[in-house]
Amino acid sequence: MPAPSYKIASAAQLKSAFPDGVAAPDLFLRFAVWLKGKPWGSLGCFSVQPGDAGDLVPADANISDQFAMVMRMPDGGLAGFWFAHETDAAAAPFVIFSSEGELVELAPNFAGFLDRLARQVFSDLGPAADFLVRDDVVSQTDDLRDWLAQQRDAQAQIKANGVKNYLKFDKGRAAAWLDAERKRVDAALKSDVHLLALAAVVQRHELAPRKRKSDPSGLEMNAFRVFAAGDRMVIKKGAALIVSKGVNDLQDIDAAAEADLTPVLFAAREAFAKTKLGEGLWPSATLMIMATGEVHIVPNYDHPFAIGYRRFPDHLFAEDQARYPRKKSKLAPWHKALIAGQKKAEAQKLNR
Repeated sequence: MPAPSYKIASAAQLKSAFPDGVAAPDLFLRFAVWLKGKPWGSLGCFSVQPGDAGDLVPADANISDQFAMVMRMPDGGLAGFWFAHETDAAAAPFVIFSSEGELVELAPNFAGFLDRLARQVFSDLGPAADFLVRDDVVSQTDDLRDWLAQQRDAQAQIKANGVKNYLKFDKGRAAAWLDAERKRVDAALKSDVHLLALAAVVQRHELAPRKRKSDPSGLEMNAFRVFAAGDRMVIKKGAALIVSKGVNDLQDIDAAAEADLTPVLFAAREAFAKTKLGEGLWPSATLMIMATGEVHIVPNYDHPFAIGYRRFPDHLFAEDQARYPRKKSKLAPWHKALIAGQKKAEAQKLNR
């Protein structure tokens, strides 16, 4: 049975992964076309599909304009372009975000990465091990070298990088940048007015788990799921992603506690949308309450858990989109369908 081919997103999808005003490099788009149909694993184990680096960093880190993640790794890691020091995508470093949240610079630019991929010199970087050719698949590295030799722009950059020293760059700056970003987020969270207000409600209603001797770190946590659309919100206790009939059912919380949490969570939801323009209003989030009383909100923009939950009307999601529009690149198929359905319903009303 032949090996499956690499999964390649459409050119439009790949272009949409880049921040506004940043064009996808022609070399990258040509590589995606060249890779189509090649056996998966013959140049490593990945797919050429957009991903969101924001899923691998603290929820409050507003880094969507710092990356264009265009490759997905089997373990959930992402690889792509990093714009912290360069706004020209063709000259931007190519990096990998491991599923554990480690950020590693692979090459000074995409041409250097392809050169490295063809040479298969990834053994020195753990997070990049998936770029090594699988033993049970015929390698395509020779074909990649031949193709690269025909790409004048790539050859110019590889030569500029240094044929033998094309990896000569500051390997530690990506990790240092990410560490600084996490410290910045931690400092901001400690003074966030919405989280402080939530912490006060948590304390008043005793929603935090009790500290246990078996967990001296205070990392014991109570999780709550928040579903919201328009002016409606439902809060449930539990870690399940959806309401099921099994043992992981989400549980009702005290009505007084829900009443006190709701306006504060609505305000926090608005604040997220204002600071992360183009992301829109989240339809669901996880509220994490630590034994220390510390509170965290982890928004989920991509999964419509609220859809079908107590039948939130479709028009509420459309209203959310109207108030805080999501960029086209951030609109998931379910969201597009809801908006299209609402527009159709409005048109039918006008025609009556």
